[in-house]
Amino acid sequence: MAVYNEIVEKYLKQIKSRKQKSTIDTYRRRICVFVDFLENELDSIFDRDLLSLINGDVVQDFYIYLQKGRSPVTINHHVVIIRRFCKHLLCRELITDGQLNSILGIVEYVQAGNQHIDDDSGIDDADTDDVTMDNIDIDIEEDDDEANRFEAFTAEQIKMLLNSPKGYQRTRNRAIIAMLLGSGLRAFELCSLTVGSFRNMNEKGILCRRKGGAKKRQQVSAFAIKAIDEYLSTRNIMNPQEPLFPTKYGTKMTPNGLWGILKTMLDAVGLPSGVHNFRRTFVTRTEQAGGPAVARDAAGHRSINVTNRYLKPNDSDIKQAVDSLPWDDCF
Repeated sequence: MAVYNEIVEKYLKQIKSRKQKSTIDTYRRRICVFVDFLENELDSIFDRDLLSLINGDVVQDFYIYLQKGRSPVTINHHVVIIRRFCKHLLCRELITDGQLNSILGIVEYVQAGNQHIDDDSGIDDADTDDVTMDNIDIDIEEDDDEANRFEAFTAEQIKMLLNSPKGYQRTRNRAIIAMLLGSGLRAFELCSLTVGSFRNMNEKGILCRRKGGAKKRQQVSAFAIKAIDEYLSTRNIMNPQEPLFPTKYGTKMTPNGLWGILKTMLDAVGLPSGVHNFRRTFVTRTEQAGGPAVARDAAGHRSINVTNRYLKPNDSDIKQAVDSLPWDDCF
């Protein structure tokens, strides 16, 4: 966190003379939400290497993440502060002009959809008082608490979800769920898969594009392979370069498109939406089956500390672990 403190605190110090303490605290909280999102999505600590990965696509994913349980006003607060923070990063040569332009393009899109919200509403001192800032702080704490309450999907919830896909794409959507749960792939990694990459899978797993653009093999569960084989049997094949999970038009699926498909399915059965919840479930269940080191390597994390942030056992998981302690015969 030393690098995080250096980068963020230097920015806060720069604007301190123009802001009230309550406003600085709000900036710190908002930026912390963004930093935590980046570390989770990109599986890296917040440092200069991670900053090189920030672009419009990442900020768009952050905007989608913010939409879960937050009001348009709260979302706008986040986006405006992140825009200003990214301009500071450019001044410190921590990101490039191209990165910033890509980010600003998404910010303009977001604010175009929130035209009734003033660009600086609820953030700058001239527009707020202590009561307003206290309310903002409460919103942040509730939002963060909501994210931290996510627990790994249970077997019953997965069965319920698998029964929800309807219509023409039912088999494809079931295969997507199986792949997410059986490999822990991120959204962009799953969307990058081709028919050829699946057909050429070996004992070390499937070759896919990982963060940073490098290609690496990822182990895939037998149940996911079975579900994908069933899905591919329904398609007229196929060029090896075709997307493994195309859209209904046969084109490559985007992470945002994947998010929309899963959100519809999850909402239909009352489960929390988000592609990353499948990865959290994968890491949690892998850790339960093989321990932290296995979960770390299965998820492709460089640090066990990153893996620990994914582990969200629920009450039944804890009860099962306690009941499995090997001392029954002693009493």
